[in-house]
Amino acid sequence: MPVMIRNNSATELCIIKGQEGTVAGWQSAKGLHGKLELDTLFVKLNNPPQLVKFDGLSENIVPLVKSTVSTSCKLASG
Repeated sequence: MPVMIRNNSATELCIIKGQEGTVAGWQSAKGLHGKLELDTLFVKLNNPPQLVKFDGLSENIVPLVKSTVSTSCKLASG
C-alpha cells in the first residue's frame, strides 16, 4: 500500500514531508477500550536521498509511531 509522509518527523532520517514509500508492516496494541489499535507503522521509503538503517529493521524501513494532537476551540457564542 502506498504511503506519503505528511510531516517533517525526522529530517536527518529522511522522514520528511513528501517522501513516498510503501507499508512494510505494522504493530498493534490494546487501546483504552481493550480493542486493538495501530501502534507503529513500518514504511519502506522509496528512493530516499541517503540510506536509512534502524537496528532490527531492513534498510530504508522506518517506524512511524502514533501521536496525539490536542486542539481547543472557543466560539464567539461561548
